[in-house]
Amino acid sequence: MEKRIEYKKVLVLVVVFIGSLLVFQSGSSTYADWEQDDTWHYDEDVGAGDYYYLEISSTRTGYKWEIEFEVISGNDINFYLVDEMNFWKFKADESFAVFAGEQKSRTGYTELTISDNLVNEKLYVVFSNQYSMITSKRVGIDITRYIWMDPPSLEFNAYFDSTGNVGDSIQLEISVHNEGDLSAENVGVILGLPSGLSASQTTKTLGSVLGNDYQSAFFTINCNDPGSYSVTVQVTANNAQTRSTTLYITVNAPNIQQQVTTSPDYTPPPSDEADGGFIPGFGAIGVLLAIPFVIGIRKLRK
Repeated sequence: MEKRIEYKKVLVLVVVFIGSLLVFQSGSSTYADWEQDDTWHYDEDVGAGDYYYLEISSTRTGYKWEIEFEVISGNDINFYLVDEMNFWKFKADESFAVFAGEQKSRTGYTELTISDNLVNEKLYVVFSNQYSMITSKRVGIDITRYIWMDPPSLEFNAYFDSTGNVGDSIQLEISVHNEGDLSAENVGVILGLPSGLSASQTTKTLGSVLGNDYQSAFFTINCNDPGSYSVTVQVTANNAQTRSTTLYITVNAPNIQQQVTTSPDYTPPPSDEADGGFIPGFGAIGVLLAIPFVIGIRKLRK
């Protein structure tokens, strides 16, 4: 009994993305694209009345499978690309649905982009010679897996102390993250400093920043004059959009404390305690001289 085969409709994502992922920067452009991730080749014999299959699966979206085959000997063969449920229907000789298929073909080609509902799902590449009861077939099979590569996209964070005093140096780190899959080329960081701040270098070149990677540029900013300042930061690349932001730094005037100075030849007057401290205004000698005077007064009173 001939099996009834239904063809599944598969959304192809390639055309959808191409238009929206074009990035312009300084006259250059970068397209997101498929990049070959791995490839396999098989030469397999499929006996008369039998079938042969390969199992493939993907752990994430953004994968595309390309399957190409050629019957090396034995005329033609049936080819099906199915999910697990329909593979079991095929084995049970029931009607089944396919993502792609070829009936009694010598050659064939198909591709399948993995959508959310196919992540971690088993897919089966089936070559069926069940209709032939006499002739075996030899099939050459090429399977290639591609991964979708997003264009470079730069973001950055600034790490610094926003307050300093005149004469201080502020350390600034600009950490650049390439959130895309493709490398960002000739990445540079540019500072715009106002009067009152200075730096020995205001431009740093990071070179290439790989996809999903980080690199940092470091600057030393000198605080020359008090005030509130705006510092512009730009991150540029040959093949990614320029990113910019404004940082704010406050520089305080130096602290001035009043100091009392004395002449080196100045000698302070002696204190009362230095004179003995017995009678205010008199030292020890003055007290001794006053004793006879006190005794004389006492004698007169007698």
